[in-house]
Amino acid sequence: MRDAILALVREAGRLTFDELCARVPGAEGPLAFHAVGHPNVILWNGLSVAAIDALAALRRTRQIRFERVDPAVYREGRGVDFTAPIVPAVAQELVEPHWLPAVICANDFPGGVN
Repeated sequence: MRDAILALVREAGRLTFDELCARVPGAEGPLAFHAVGHPNVILWNGLSVAAIDALAALRRTRQIRFERVDPAVYREGRGVDFTAPIVPAVAQELVEPHWLPAVICANDFPGGVN
């Protein structure tokens, strides 16, 4: 799955999590993907174990990064609108779950989001 995700992100330049679920077989699942070290910061709710492991490995090897985006990016796509409040800043400790609207970017993509 890692290779499929990396190829798709490189092709697109940036990829939303709902696009990932729609385009990579087996990526969609029942789990939440959290920001490292911030269990109440949810990047996406609805990934498989395989997708989470692949994304974590790609990030660990610095092949991809996650970048914050305006939540409208998701509403324009498939109409995703989480009910959780949006993260004001990752640096603060959150007591309740919050959504951090983010996209997946390839680190070696020259036209990617900086």
